[in-house]
Amino acid sequence: MSSDLLARFMEYRLSVDLERVRLGSVPAELQPLVKAYREALSRQLADPENESWGSLGPNERHNAMQEVYMAFGPKIERPTGNCPRCGGMGHIQAYSHVRGGICLKCDGSGNVRPAPGALERYQPEP
Repeated sequence: MSSDLLARFMEYRLSVDLERVRLGSVPAELQPLVKAYREALSRQLADPENESWGSLGPNERHNAMQEVYMAFGPKIERPTGNCPRCGGMGHIQAYSHVRGGICLKCDGSGNVRPAPGALERYQPEP
């Protein structure tokens, strides 16, 4: 899905009440997003049989919108390294005050070479 579709969904969301609008009156290209938003709202309910969407607060509505963004938003390509400390990113945001957040285990590359002999140590017995 394109970010243009998400932008149109955001405009549409501000113009109508997504919880009350009939799905047939929603533009065809926005129907999957409206369905996903409603399903995400239903998952936010603690007791779906006795609660309605009106009982949800702004945090729950925000969480539902985030689910829609994650499902329909553009996918971000991230580097895939093997460093267990930084997850292959080469940077750790929580440690941005130490050397600018560069991972000390992989030295910012995202990849860690195994120690010499480490692979031989874990070879299965014949």
